[in-house]
Amino acid sequence: MQKLNILLDTITHIIFSHQHWDHTAGFEEVISKLNNDCKIYVPFKFDYNLLSKISKEKKLNLIKDITPIDDNLFLITLKGSSCVIKECFSVYEQSLVINRDSGSIVLTGCGHPGIKNILRTVQRKLVSNIDWVIGGFHLHRSFTRTIEEVVNEFNLLGVKNVAPCHCTGQKAVSIFKNKFINKIHEIGTGSIIYI
Repeated sequence: MQKLNILLDTITHIIFSHQHWDHTAGFEEVISKLNNDCKIYVPFKFDYNLLSKISKEKKLNLIKDITPIDDNLFLITLKGSSCVIKECFSVYEQSLVINRDSGSIVLTGCGHPGIKNILRTVQRKLVSNIDWVIGGFHLHRSFTRTIEEVVNEFNLLGVKNVAPCHCTGQKAVSIFKNKFINKIHEIGTGSIIYI
C-alpha cells in the first residue's frame, strides 16, 4: 500500500474476504491506522484473535448471507472448506459484488465456497448478468476436467471477462486463456483495472 501511495487514513471501507493468514497478514497494523469512520467488513464467523485487535471505536460489520453495503455494492458470505494435508476445515468467505446496468463485477478472495457456487448465488440473489469475475478461483490443485467444468459454467452463466489470480493456478489460467480469448486479463498484487 505504501508503494502504491495509498494512505490508510483515507480509506472509507475495508473488506477482509476470510481469515486465512495470507489474507490477513498485517491485519493489526492496517486496522490501527484506519480512520474511526472507516467501515470494516468481515464474515460473521471470523478469527476471534483478529477481531479482538479492532478497537471499539471502529465500525465493525459482521456479514452473513447477502448484505448491501453501499449503493450498488453487496457482500455475499458463503461457507466453503479448506483442506491441509488430509484434514478439512470450514471457512466462511465473502465476495464483493458491484452491480451495474451492464452486468455485475464479482471480486473473490479465494473462492473457497466454490467459484461456481459464488456466481450462481450472485445470479440467483441479485438477478444480475455477470460482466467480470476477478480474484482467486481456488483451482490450483484441481484436475483438468474440474477446471474445464468451471470454465464451461462461466460460459453458461454469460461471464464476459475474467481476471484470475492468487490461488487460481497456472493450469487453470491457461485453460481460461484458451476459452476466453481477448476476455482474460492477467493481474496480480497492485494491478489496476479500468472498467
